[in-house]
Amino acid sequence: MTGYPEYNFPAFIQGENFLREVNPDAYIINPARMDILRGLTPENAGNQPGLIIRRDCMRRDMMAIIDNTPDFNVKETCMIVLMEGYLASQGAKIELELCRYLGWDSTTFVKLADR
Repeated sequence: MTGYPEYNFPAFIQGENFLREVNPDAYIINPARMDILRGLTPENAGNQPGLIIRRDCMRRDMMAIIDNTPDFNVKETCMIVLMEGYLASQGAKIELELCRYLGWDSTTFVKLADR
């Protein structure tokens, strides 16, 4: 989200809304939503110490992925849906690798919208 206007919050919220339309019962992990819930907004995010906030957000995001991965004997699909430009995001690539390791499916919003 770093490097985007408004830390890309609007795109993350728009993506969450799209996923809710596609699957209203889905459990959605949205890093922008988690930031907002902890009081971090596009307006004040730039005032936070960079490395500390990135480390804390990354830890939180990774734990959300791990904590919401069902046991291997549960037949439930988990999927990471990636934003356009995710290849330029080191954090997104790390999250993708964790999801792959945990057996999650992956796609992008562009591919999902084309279905």
